[in-house]
Amino acid sequence: MAYPEICFTSLVGIRDLCEAYETEPMYWVDDLPGVNLRNLAALAGASATHTGQEWGTQLIERAARMMAADVEAIYDGAYKVENVLVNGCSTCTFLGNYAAGDQRGVLIKNNVSSAFSQLVIDKLTVLVNDTGLFHVVIDDGEQTRVLELELNAGQMADVLNIGFVTRKKTVRIYLQESNVPLAQLSCPRGTSGCGCSGKRTVVADLIYTGTAAGAESQQAYGFIPCAFVRCGAEAIAPAAYCHRLLPVAASTAYSRPSPLPT
Repeated sequence: MAYPEICFTSLVGIRDLCEAYETEPMYWVDDLPGVNLRNLAALAGASATHTGQEWGTQLIERAARMMAADVEAIYDGAYKVENVLVNGCSTCTFLGNYAAGDQRGVLIKNNVSSAFSQLVIDKLTVLVNDTGLFHVVIDDGEQTRVLELELNAGQMADVLNIGFVTRKKTVRIYLQESNVPLAQLSCPRGTSGCGCSGKRTVVADLIYTGTAAGAESQQAYGFIPCAFVRCGAEAIAPAAYCHRLLPVAASTAYSRPSPLPT
């Protein structure tokens, strides 16, 4: 299925299947009145192409499509549930000077005004004036990831496919070793992107600035990040999806199937 419908289908499952779900569903289609695997099998009947499981899966997928349409209808016509809203690398450039310091590095701000937005750090370019094994820290205030890197003095190193995801609005990236000199950055000020509001231009959706000693700083060092902001449709109240299953189930089961012979 297409995004975002696939986010909704993973929320609902069918009980008593032979194979287990990789992730336990939050809700079960069997919890709807008159819907269970036995009755779904009866609805499927003698069809050579449908089993009770397949019929139930179609029921869930149909509800997912309707739920996705409902979500888009909540907002003005310019809104779409987009996977990626703002995508881009920092436009900062490395200068020739270096400086060391406590938690010195860069800070990334997600300014998209949506409860559903996620900030994703995808790539880093690192430049230090020392050689050895160092530890890059990515910290959103709740979760911390430490990347162990072999770096050479004066040589840029790219770190790819980081996949750090957070709903926090700020992320700090710094070197754990406070005595290692990091390259100073020159960062132009500007705007970019479009947000969950549906407007074509949103001022400063994704901001790259500096950090030092745990606080924001106008001067950035050491790292040129690539990040993007996406809206996670799976964050939209899952209970609303289950309410959508009721009319779909009613329209699917035109009549209550007779009990199967024992």
